[in-house]
Amino acid sequence: MEEGLRNVSDLQLAQAIYELSTPSLSSKHEEALSFLFKVIREFNLAPLYKQLCENPTTSSKIDVDNDFLNSMISENDKKLKELDSAIEDAQELNGEHEITEALKRKADYYVSICDKEHAWATFTEMLEKSASEGVQIDILFAKMRIAFLYADIKLVGSLLEKIRPLMDQAGDWERKNRLKAYEGIYMMAIRNFSRAAELLLDTMSTFSSTELLPYDELVKYSVLSGAIALKRVDIKTRIVDSPEVLAVLPQHEAMSSVETCVNSLYLCDYAGFFRSLASVEQDHLKCDFLLAPHYRFYVREMRRRAYAQLLESYRALSIESMANAFGVSVDFIDRDLASFIPDKKLNCVIDRVNGNVETNRPDEKNRQYQEIVKQGDVLLNKLQKYQATVMRGAFKV
Repeated sequence: MEEGLRNVSDLQLAQAIYELSTPSLSSKHEEALSFLFKVIREFNLAPLYKQLCENPTTSSKIDVDNDFLNSMISENDKKLKELDSAIEDAQELNGEHEITEALKRKADYYVSICDKEHAWATFTEMLEKSASEGVQIDILFAKMRIAFLYADIKLVGSLLEKIRPLMDQAGDWERKNRLKAYEGIYMMAIRNFSRAAELLLDTMSTFSSTELLPYDELVKYSVLSGAIALKRVDIKTRIVDSPEVLAVLPQHEAMSSVETCVNSLYLCDYAGFFRSLASVEQDHLKCDFLLAPHYRFYVREMRRRAYAQLLESYRALSIESMANAFGVSVDFIDRDLASFIPDKKLNCVIDRVNGNVETNRPDEKNRQYQEIVKQGDVLLNKLQKYQATVMRGAFKV
């Protein structure tokens, strides 16, 4: 990142704003406010301070200080005058490339102080000055950062649609690698955990997008996405034994529940898995602005995966022994299994009279046979229609 620009990532700021504006996270309000003001003071984030003061969900936690705001605006204006002077010099003395670079420095500064409106205007001016695909890609990356900062996930999606064709034309390795991180975070935010896991796990070893989020947070999101999306054998190779994961999670006490959750699921320690999953829900899902909308789905799907993994080894299992394995009551297991069975999310039935859970895994060969018969019927119908069409044409002749 250019010297003088903010070195705190956009998702860190977005997370702090979310914590401060969410009543149920009142225990985090003081820490979030302290973090935001530290960054605001250090980098003169006047637009962000103004937004926090005007937003009804955060204004009640802030004592508005107009002198403080005006002093930051003065610092912003001073820096912008320097950048405008550089643009004028480039227009008088240099060519298109130098003008574009000068405009980019100004746009980057607007992004760094969280000024969405002026950043957008400067980006538009840049596009008018240059038709380079590379420049357009960099602009779209910067716009995505602003969209993430203001938690506008829908806007991130529309920007990704624009950047993909440009990446096919002019994307170098560094830009393509950055796109994996940006798109992976977006996919996680819209609950496409399979695609998110694929992208985020791929970029762990070559990650450089620290302007978006810190590396340890990327690893955490990679593990959470992979835990719900990967097959058990892939969890072993890509998460449990991953050098990148092993270098991060054990070093962060706050992430111990994430590590324990994945490891206990892989090692079939179901009681430990349930306990750690509850901690993950409280400490990493419900309080995360990207994952909070999906925490119920995530926890429920992880429970289903654990049930399915245990039942794979048995034709029948007593409800009591299953409850003991998960460290919960028989009634809880009974209710929870019953919520999955009607939608065929678990291949089993509950025999409450005998107190058993009986698996009824579908016969794979029979399924394949039925699929072939179905496809054969479709093909025969198409051939019959084709024959009828040909015969009608022959009679007309």
